[in-house]
Amino acid sequence: MNAIIDLGSNSVRLMLTGKSFAKMSKVTRIAEGLSTTGILCDAAMDRTLAVLEDYVIYAKQAGAHNIYIFATEAIRAAKNSHEFLKKVLQKIGIEIDVMSGNDEALCGFLGAVSGQSEKGQFLGVVDIGGASTEISIGKNNEITYSKSLSIGTVRLRDLFGLDRKALEKYIKETIQNYGQSKADKFVGIGGTFTSLSSMLLKLKQYDPKIVDNSIIKLKALNTLVNELWIKSDQEIYESYPTLGIERAKVIRYGAVLAQSIMKMLNIENITVSEKDNMEGYCIYKKIPY
Repeated sequence: MNAIIDLGSNSVRLMLTGKSFAKMSKVTRIAEGLSTTGILCDAAMDRTLAVLEDYVIYAKQAGAHNIYIFATEAIRAAKNSHEFLKKVLQKIGIEIDVMSGNDEALCGFLGAVSGQSEKGQFLGVVDIGGASTEISIGKNNEITYSKSLSIGTVRLRDLFGLDRKALEKYIKETIQNYGQSKADKFVGIGGTFTSLSSMLLKLKQYDPKIVDNSIIKLKALNTLVNELWIKSDQEIYESYPTLGIERAKVIRYGAVLAQSIMKMLNIENITVSEKDNMEGYCIYKKIPY
């Protein structure tokens, strides 16, 4: 058995291979403040390191022989990321694999495609993270287009707070850098899409089997976005407790970003996949899962 840990810009997740296991996820927001300071703050590093320690202990107790940790945009971008990487190595003895934007996009694509039945079609994968968002398009496990932009839920919260008008303007201008991306079908991966799906499905308890391959319709998402922007973080959490209070703090920004990308891509529906860059990392690194 192996353990895969995804150190994302908003959350840290754990997956054990070789057994039926629901992914564990804890929001640590390591990218908090990064967009304005350029560095990882001490509080964000401390809470992220604590979760990594807990996951490593859990994985070892569960029987994991190998533990892999990969990191994405926040660690790529922070000026002081070397400090955090050193702390992790000293505390838990594991060297973190800091992925490039291209490799992150490839892993997301490979993971998402592995959960789809369509063969021979061009599939587009949208991965909204805390500090970056990737769009990849390909067919039969080969990518023909991929682009990562430094735009994500935590960055957007830090930059715009509750200024929705400025937020939407910034998102619209930034995502134009993806160009005209076209595919036969688009799939959304990551915590933003799975959370939005669970909200639209009105789940009282998160169920990955129900969320996997569910459909987010743009019309329904438009209604949800408007609802989120008239509520406080606490009210969002109370309305959708499956989010957790920390995810509730950034979901409004992910909702607007997802909405904007769907509009830009001119698509009315996007399929949500529970398989994502964690499965993709296993495929990319040839780790049995």
